[in-house]
Amino acid sequence: MLLLRVDSVGTVSASLVTYASIQALQPDLIINAGTAGQRASIGDTFLVSHVAFHDRRIPIPVFDLYGVGLRQAFSTPNLLKMLNLKIGKLSTGDSLDMSPEDESSIIANDATVKDMEGAAVAYVADLLKVPAIFVKAEPILWMVTNQLLWSSWRIWQR
Repeated sequence: MLLLRVDSVGTVSASLVTYASIQALQPDLIINAGTAGQRASIGDTFLVSHVAFHDRRIPIPVFDLYGVGLRQAFSTPNLLKMLNLKIGKLSTGDSLDMSPEDESSIIANDATVKDMEGAAVAYVADLLKVPAIFVKAEPILWMVTNQLLWSSWRIWQR
């Protein structure tokens, strides 16, 4: 048996955990909070308006729409205003890298941020009729990494 010591990221794990949590806890609301990357600045925090998949490409009419799985998040205008969050669309896929096909789909989804779980959470929440909100932030880790790389590059240039 191969044992990998990693977090269970991705849409399969997110779907299973969301389903099990709804069945066990019967929540009134799902809150999916986490990190996301893409066209955001470091530290930006978004309240997501819509979620979609960017890596479920099914080039058959009607099935193509199912593959994208566009869903609207539960509207929380007071939360948006009270916390002074940005609003944006979220695109979800199972890969950390960015293939040209993924990039095209993310652009087609008009996504501001991308993650590896959100659309799967939305899919299960929608199936089980539980409203869901999504709060996504560009992680500070990238800022620290970029600062270190930039500092190293400047030192190397001397």
